[in-house]
Amino acid sequence: MADAYLAAVHALARATLDCYVSIKAPSLGFSGDLVAELLEAARPHGCGIHFDSLGPEAADQSWALLAEAAARGGRLGCTLPGRWRRSLSDVDRAVELGLRVRVVKGQWADAGGGGAPDLDARDGFLRVVDRLAGRGCRVAVATHDHALAGQALARLRDAGTACELELLYGLPARQSLQAARAAGVPVRVYVPYGHAWLPYGLSQARRNPRILWWTMKDWLLGWRWPGAAPSV
Repeated sequence: MADAYLAAVHALARATLDCYVSIKAPSLGFSGDLVAELLEAARPHGCGIHFDSLGPEAADQSWALLAEAAARGGRLGCTLPGRWRRSLSDVDRAVELGLRVRVVKGQWADAGGGGAPDLDARDGFLRVVDRLAGRGCRVAVATHDHALAGQALARLRDAGTACELELLYGLPARQSLQAARAAGVPVRVYVPYGHAWLPYGLSQARRNPRILWWTMKDWLLGWRWPGAAPSV
């Protein structure tokens, strides 16, 4: 997998895009040496390396690797799920390390709640946003829930926090783009790649069949990605 990440970094460098490559630490065996190699390849081109969020069982090792990587310098980021209780304290870690933060609702259940149920994903999302507001790091609001995006972006903007909307390529975006336009923030497009993309996209549609209808509406209305910056 390290070779695939390196290939993505080099391809994006040739395209001179404002972007980052999202990595999954378990796929690298939590190897500090492999992350260091990625950082060295990305640094001359200003390409960021972003640690994606997986299951909660991988969180502690991922954060240890992030701290090691941050000591080497470079553009680094992390993803914080709203449905995890630990995300509020992880905000403090991210701020301390100077990371760019991507806030998501979260796909995986919270394993650290002592048997307590997950936080409501929307409420948790906004709690993470509120914890980040005014803290000095750049925040990506990553959701296609346009109402939630509008609330989150407004709170960050009111606190003077640099922020952007991040949308998953291929999913409906028209209303979310309107929320970004109303907030006056840029939009970044998250582009999954590799063999796992098709099952990922289909799983999104299975969880929420309305996605198929929204997608058809966007296509019929002639929707376009206007000047969005990519991430992969």
